[in-house]
Amino acid sequence: SRGRFGGGGRGGGGGRREGIRPFFSRTIGRDSVGEAVPILAGLKFTGRVGDWNVGVLETQVDGHVDEELGRVPEQGLGVMRLSRNLGGENSAGLIFTHGRPDSDQDALTAGVDFRLGSSRLFGEGHSGTLWGYYVTTDNEGQRDGAAYGLQARARSSTWDHTLQAFTTEEDYDPKLGFVRRTGNDHYRYQTQYTWRGGYGWIREYRARIAPHYDEDREGREDLFELPVTWFDLELGSEDSISFETRWIEERLDEGFDLSDDVFVSPGEYDMVRHVFEIESNDRRDFIGELRVEWGDFFSGDILRTRISPVVIPSPLFTWRLSYEDVDADLDGGDFETQIVSTDLDFAFNPDVSWQNLIQFDTQTDDLAWQSRLHWIIEPGHDLFLVGLFGWDKTDRDSFARATEELTLKISYTFRF
Repeated sequence: SRGRFGGGGRGGGGGRREGIRPFFSRTIGRDSVGEAVPILAGLKFTGRVGDWNVGVLETQVDGHVDEELGRVPEQGLGVMRLSRNLGGENSAGLIFTHGRPDSDQDALTAGVDFRLGSSRLFGEGHSGTLWGYYVTTDNEGQRDGAAYGLQARARSSTWDHTLQAFTTEEDYDPKLGFVRRTGNDHYRYQTQYTWRGGYGWIREYRARIAPHYDEDREGREDLFELPVTWFDLELGSEDSISFETRWIEERLDEGFDLSDDVFVSPGEYDMVRHVFEIESNDRRDFIGELRVEWGDFFSGDILRTRISPVVIPSPLFTWRLSYEDVDADLDGGDFETQIVSTDLDFAFNPDVSWQNLIQFDTQTDDLAWQSRLHWIIEPGHDLFLVGLFGWDKTDRDSFARATEELTLKISYTFRF
């Protein structure tokens, strides 16, 4: 497939990682601090050549001045993804990227991945899958690095088991990709039990345990986390309710600033947190979600509450309001912020839609608006108008414009 590299993703139960990303499209057209960089030209091709699935993206990015890196010249950035079906549910693939957004020095990322599986590996209704990947980076002026891993999964209608082992070397640095952390080994096991009760008061009950362990390349523990979902219920009304507890042991070699006034000191922390969540049936005209998280947070405790009512007055209009309050009390100080956002989505007809997200948080006092107009001219021919706007709060409690970006994109698909 031309989809996610490395195959398995989160293994069906959530977690801190979603596989690796040797290519992350948002690295193109942005500098090191997130400011937009003009893309002079681009070419994208997806399709099949013989037995191969092919995806190619090649761009030419304008020269610019980076606030942190200085002058960056005009350059080409690109990626190629190849994959081939090997029969049944088995496949293998390759990925290559070239270029780096921060300079015109040579940079190459290359990787291989595979997927082996069968829907009847352990008998009727019992599937098994094995994913694996290996990626290496070769960047001018840097040491080469690699990332590699395996994931095995066995499933039935009742049980779902996943085992993962990932390694990311210290010098692994995909210039057009994304890596959350380098220089560590990550191990994870998850098992989930599902009971289906038909159409009574409880339609489905799930329980899940998913311990994972991170250590540095010297074998020292960085993180041990044991999440236990005691219950995740889907009711006969199609509403859902869940409760989870997480036991966490985390070592911080370096402290970090939680805010301008709150510093989290380095050290070893033992924490226990709980999460309670309710989500209503999304086929109603008025739906919503409530999520409450509380417990230990490094040297103190935290209470995080989010409520998200959604109104769907007609198939043509959806309005969502989200309010989140975060209150953390730590030895290094207290941290509190509120985040308010609203989504206004319009579907004028099957071919024209307009999506809007407006957000404000009290920590930065920033107001942001993202807007996207999508017009399907005809199947395979699309027009997008995207706007990004931002305002900073001033000392006089008014807002000053900080960001204003408009992007027009026309996409034509040629089939031959």
